Formats: sequence, structure tokens, C-alpha cells
Amino acid sequence: MPTSERVYARPASFEATRPPWVAGAATHLQADCDELGTVILEQKRELEEAQRQRFARLEERTRSQDKVIARLEKELQEARKLLEQNSRGAVPMSSAQTSLGVQRISDATEGADNRTSLEIQLQAAKEALDAEQRNRQEIERLSERLATSFDNYLCEMERRLRTKEGDWRRHENILREEIRRCKQAKSQVEEHLEAERESLRAAQQELRNLRARVENTLEEMNIRQRQTDEEKIELERGLRTLSEQLQRERSHFESERQRFLNASREAYAMLDESAARSDELEKRLIDTQNQMQQLRIELGSKLQAELARSSALERDIERYRQRNRQLEEQVDEVTGINQRQAEERNSLRAELKRLTEELVRVQARSTYAERRLQDLLLEASSPRTDVNPQPRTTAEVATPLSAEFLLETSPSSATRLRNIETSLRGISEENAAFRAKVRAYLDKQSRESKTTQQAG
Repeated sequence: MPTSERVYARPASFEATRPPWVAGAATHLQADCDELGTVILEQKRELEEAQRQRFARLEERTRSQDKVIARLEKELQEARKLLEQNSRGAVPMSSAQTSLGVQRISDATEGADNRTSLEIQLQAAKEALDAEQRNRQEIERLSERLATSFDNYLCEMERRLRTKEGDWRRHENILREEIRRCKQAKSQVEEHLEAERESLRAAQQELRNLRARVENTLEEMNIRQRQTDEEKIELERGLRTLSEQLQRERSHFESERQRFLNASREAYAMLDESAARSDELEKRLIDTQNQMQQLRIELGSKLQAELARSSALERDIERYRQRNRQLEEQVDEVTGINQRQAEERNSLRAELKRLTEELVRVQARSTYAERRLQDLLLEASSPRTDVNPQPRTTAEVATPLSAEFLLETSPSSATRLRNIETSLRGISEENAAFRAKVRAYLDKQSRESKTTQQAG
């Protein structure tokens, strides 16, 4: 039938124009999303590892400064003890010093040597502090570059995610258009089936009408046959009683008989024609039923195929919707992670700035303490006269920070030494507090990173 051919041409064209990604070829989108999440986690781990190493280096340098300060404190404590002994009385000499008898080096030579060694030590300390400052500035510059590059990388990843989200929305719109076309084709097939049912009902109604007409004709023929039989009986009875009338009515009876025969021939001809038409109608009915059965089978198979295709499309749509929801959740999660990372970077920058300021203050105080110590040592290294010089060996010549050298200083410098010791103790406490803050901050960062990894 031309109508059915026109209806079934649409699904074939739909299959031909079906996009290649409808059959489940969108797995690369999930792989790209997983790869993006893995790259973001790796970048975050690398950033945390770099921060941890940087803070470890800062802590190591703080420990080295603490060691230097502890050594200075120890020497100052020894100097204070010797000053206290000097203020109480003369310094007791050992038996080895009294037994050697080597002439003591002059005080002027001692002062010159002490000043030279002190200047060398101060110059080395200044160079070390300058190198430390340059290293810290380089570390800060590298951390800023790392943060900037990581921000650019995150922006690029967000742009790619937005592009992929637009692609997924376009794919969803194409799927909706394909579903609409399928539904339209299904409605056309249903309309065609309804038209075929209507034509079948009309043919059945016509067949019933023909059967009713044939049955009415047969009923009329039976009635006429019965009437003829009755007339024959009446005529036979009238023959016995009216033999005279038979002769009179013979001509009339012959005419009636001829008319009856003509009518009977016509009736039999009509009956034969009706039987032929009934046979033809039965054949046509059988052919129509066969065609209807074949058409019903074809339509049922095609309808089942369309239903299966529609159900497959609905399952694909549901799966794509679930994937879209999962991808939207992952995009929201990545957006939250990016926001948290931005907040962590801001807090890290503020913390680094604050720690840098504290370090600058600590360095300023250390510089001030070193200057005070230098002034004190320069003042203490000035030559003075000794009432009872004792002979000493060259190995016993006092160094700038040795206990015997500080013992030979004037008693008025004890107060300055105590002040310097107090300043150094304060600097050590500040370094300890700074190290505790750094450790607390690192512990906090590690806990937050573990929580983020568990949540991811």
C-alpha cells in the first residue's frame, strides 16, 4: 500500500541520520572529567608539598638561628659568671698556669687581635644575614609565580569545563529533537493503523450487508417455494374436485406454469449469481483477511521495533540525564574545590605575609642585639692596665667572646651583658613562638588536605 510505504520511510531516514554519539559514544566525556579531577588533585598535592618544603626550610633556618642564639646565651652566661667572680674577688689561677711561667702577651696586641677577629665575625654574620634575606625574597618570588601559574591553570580548566558543559547541552537538545521526531513518526503510524482499521470495519460492514441481502433473497425464494407447494396441493385437490375446471383452466395453468418456470429460472439464475458473488466475496474476504493478517504481523513487528527503539532511546536519554547530573555534581564539586583552594591561597598569602613581617621584626631585633654586642665587645676590647699581670701561654689568649676576655672587661659592662642576654632570650622565645605557629599552620593545612581528599 502506498500509505504504509510513506509511513515507514521515516524510521529508515531517522536511523540513517542518527548521530554517532547516541549509541553510547560519550564515554570520553567521563574520562576527560576524571582526568581533569586527577590533574587538579595532583596540582594541589604539588602545591601543598612545595608549601611544606618551604616551611620546613624556614623552620630549619629558625633552628639554626636558635642554635646560634643558644651558643651566644651560653657564652654570655659564662661571661656573667666570670664577671660575678671578678666582682667578688681575684680570679683563682690554676696550677698549670702558675707552673708554665711563660711571659704574657701584651694587652695592646690582645686588643688588636680581638678587634680583628670580631670584625671578621661580624662581617661574616652580616653576609650570612644578607644571603638569608636574599634567599627568603627568592622563595617569596617563586611562591608568587607558582600561585599565579596555578591560578592560570585553574582558569583554563574552568574554561574547558564550561565549553564541555555547552557541548553536553547541545547534545541534550539534539536528543530531545530526535525523541520528538520519533514520537511524531509513532503518531503517524498510529494514524495509519487507525485508517486501516476503519477501512477494515467498512469492508466487514459491506460483507455483512451482502450476506443479509443474500439471506433475504433465499428467504424470499423459500417463501415462494412453499407458496408454490401449497398452490400445487390446492391445485391437486382442485383437480379431484374440479376436473371440469382443469380443462378450462389448463390454458391459464399452462400460462401460470410458464410464468412460474420463468420466475423460477430467474430465481435460480439470481441464486447462482448470488452464489457466485458470495464465493467471490468469500475469496475476497479470505484474501482481505490474509492481507490483514500479514499487514497486522508487519505492523506488529514494526511497531515492536519502534517501541524497542523508543525504549532504547528513553534508556539512553535517562542514562545521559544521569551522566549530566553526575557531571553537574562533579562540576559543582570542582567549583567548590577551586573556591576552597582560592580561599586557602588567600589565607596562605596572608599568613606568609604575616610570617614574613614577623621574621623581619625578628631579624631587626637580632641585628639590634648584634650591634649592641658589637658595641659592648669594642668597648670591652679597649686596653687597660693590670695590677698583677700573670704569665699565660699563647693558647690562653682571650677570644672576643671567651669567658676570660669578658672577665677582663670593666665591671660596668655586666649590666649591658645582662641586657643583651635578656634581648637574646626574648628573640629565642619569639623564634620558638614563630616555629610553633608554623607547625600549627602546617598541621592545619595537612588536616584540611586529608579532609578534601577523603571528600573527593
